Amino acid sequence: MLIEQAKGVLAERLQIGMGEAFGLLRVHARSNRLHLSRVAEDVIDGAIDMTALTARKS
Repeated sequence: MLIEQAKGVLAERLQIGMGEAFGLLRVHARSNRLHLSRVAEDVIDGAIDMTALTARKS
């Protein structure tokens, strides 16, 4: 549920699809050696800078 909420937050804020939102979460988690659930919590709480997630977006 947490990851689904974070995907929704990203999709809304960045005006992207749910699949792309999940991809951004996953890439950020892997690149920073974080658990996906931790990244999701940070997105929901507003503790993560959206530019950090979109920096690798092509």
